[in-house]
Amino acid sequence: MDNLKLKVTLPIAENQKAINEFLLVEANTTNKSSKTLFSYRKKLQTIFQDITVPYNLLQPDDINKWLMTKKHLKDSTIQKYESVMRVFYRFCIKEGYLEKSPIEIKPRENKPSENGGKITQNYWELRRELPNADNQRVVNEFLFTMKNLNRKVNTIVVYRGCLSYFFKDWEKAFTSITLDEIRQWFNEEQKKKTESNIDDRYIKPLRSFYSFCEEVGYIVEPPIEKKSWNRTPERYWEIQRPLRNRKNKVIINEFLFNLKNINKTKRTIENYRVILQFFFKERKELFSSITSIDIDHWMNDQIKNKSKDTVGRNLSVIRTFYRFCIKQGYMEKSPVKYPWERDGSNRKYWELKSQLLNDKNHQVINEYLLSIKLANLSERTIQDRRFYLERFFKNEKESYDNLKSEYIQKWFIERKEMLQETTISSYLSMLSAFYLFCVEEGYVEKSPIKSRWFPRLPKPMPKYLEKEQIAKIRMQSEEHPLRDLLIVEFLYASGCRIGELNTLNRTDVDIENRTALVLGKGKKFRKIHFTVKCAILLERYLETRDDNHPALFLSERETRLGIQRIRDILKNIGKRVNLVGSLHAHRFRHTFATELLAKGADLSFIADELGHRNLQTTQIYARLPKRELILMYRKYMR
Repeated sequence: MDNLKLKVTLPIAENQKAINEFLLVEANTTNKSSKTLFSYRKKLQTIFQDITVPYNLLQPDDINKWLMTKKHLKDSTIQKYESVMRVFYRFCIKEGYLEKSPIEIKPRENKPSENGGKITQNYWELRRELPNADNQRVVNEFLFTMKNLNRKVNTIVVYRGCLSYFFKDWEKAFTSITLDEIRQWFNEEQKKKTESNIDDRYIKPLRSFYSFCEEVGYIVEPPIEKKSWNRTPERYWEIQRPLRNRKNKVIINEFLFNLKNINKTKRTIENYRVILQFFFKERKELFSSITSIDIDHWMNDQIKNKSKDTVGRNLSVIRTFYRFCIKQGYMEKSPVKYPWERDGSNRKYWELKSQLLNDKNHQVINEYLLSIKLANLSERTIQDRRFYLERFFKNEKESYDNLKSEYIQKWFIERKEMLQETTISSYLSMLSAFYLFCVEEGYVEKSPIKSRWFPRLPKPMPKYLEKEQIAKIRMQSEEHPLRDLLIVEFLYASGCRIGELNTLNRTDVDIENRTALVLGKGKKFRKIHFTVKCAILLERYLETRDDNHPALFLSERETRLGIQRIRDILKNIGKRVNLVGSLHAHRFRHTFATELLAKGADLSFIADELGHRNLQTTQIYARLPKRELILMYRKYMR
């Protein structure tokens, strides 16, 4: 268990090695709880941080001197330190690392039991032999589990006495005892006892015992009222419901405890716990025997009653659990596939979502959308065109080839007050492109859309970032995860589009040559370049990745970081530095191009770096005032 290893580096390497070995052996060969083992680690860590002598050369005087420095602590705390030292040196002697302990090892004292002074070491075991061997075994198992959950010794002893007394006359197994028989036993015992009510003493241990039996799968339904026997709010990282396979519960608890150790929030851990409980509750097979087909069947069942987002979140939790299992060496491959590993999606984004009133319109628009998909236009472009055409033709009874220019113009005039000029321009652009397709295919003779209808929109100047703004953004990004800092630096250094950043894979990046292969518009690949600083951040970020996902940037759910999430990250950073206007990927792109121009780069070179097919698109940067360019040159050039 790597999480038991010392969290700090001790002055003496031999001490570090011996203590880590001690903790590992204690975890694997004893029944000590995690809480006890972490307490051992903390105390040994404190002791040997101050002592700069190898553990096998330590003298009693050295230990006494150290204890003298802790005079300010309570006597009980000092005793705990001494006790841990004794346990540690007992281990060292047993392993043959030294012959004599520098601290006195007291002999273990065994208290006499209740039945005739017979010596016994385990207070959690029954003192008498029950008539039924199964009852004996399961009651001892229940008491031992209470011990592992750090229940008080007095509580365990009381439960032991009550259950021993209850089962002492039962020859039948606990699984066959009915509610009526339990009630009869209570009535008969009530007559024998002088107490007003024996229920208060016996019912709670008995109820807890049967709830335990249900949880571990020994019985299906307890014969008495259910009440969770181990409902301890402070142990929120442990499974609270019975699972069909007990081994699954052990591994899940280990996983949840690991989340706690890496400082995941209580709410996150509880969410993970609930989802894993739900997934594994009725599964008889061991977690490592579950296949991808089982996961797919479960997903298909869930999608009937839950949203895709909910099922996706649940699947992400299960995937994280299996990644932990692989890391611990419990299995080699996860049955939970990433979306990129699944078979091709049936989602046809190039088809209309809803049925149009006119079937002919529906058929031809779908044909047009398919044609622009085959022409390698981006998914977003196709979705935009689908949206506008769907809105325009949705309730149109006439077929597209019978619509006259006057009718279309009237449609826009009626909506002039409701639609902005940019929206009208978008509608006209989409309709014009659609009718151009119809002309080329011979479906209509000419397009009914007139160029004079397009509103004259002002051409916006590129909104680039000033040098001081870039500095503030970089400083703010350093307070974010390394991934976010890298996103900011990569966009600024390369000038790539947000969609190109989103589709980047690890194999697309060449850190040594500081280049990356991106998939741009029209599904065309091009090389982009980035700075030395960006390369260093990339190297650092990739060193933190322990997954096998191909994507360069991953979300918290370990899926490819989505475009909207990237937008949110940038927007949040922009708000924190009080940036005028929203911070988005294209502002970095404008800044990249403007800086190149200010430093004297040729427009054709800038066009190549930006992936512009048409040089006229790049001419927008040439419209910047000459005085402004000179000022920028003086700012950026040193």
